[in-house]
Amino acid sequence: MCGERVGRIIAVAGATIGLALAAAGAEPAQAAFDGFYGVNAQDVFQLPQENWDAHLQVMANGGLTLVRRDATWQQAEPVAPTTSRHPPV
Repeated sequence: MCGERVGRIIAVAGATIGLALAAAGAEPAQAAFDGFYGVNAQDVFQLPQENWDAHLQVMANGGLTLVRRDATWQQAEPVAPTTSRHPPV
């Protein structure tokens, strides 16, 4: 029983080392393209809507070309299913 456990530990350790070595040889991720800048700016959208344009304009003036916003469960599914089905939209 102890031998089986040691064997599993060695197998897991070997697999982990093998994956780490394979990943080390992989090429690094490349930027989308030169001049591409973006931010995660979901907090802007927590402000009153009349304030959004001013903040987004400052970002654009700084060279940002992409603004990302998180998707929350509350936005994607405001009413959770009560059975195995979602309520009709």
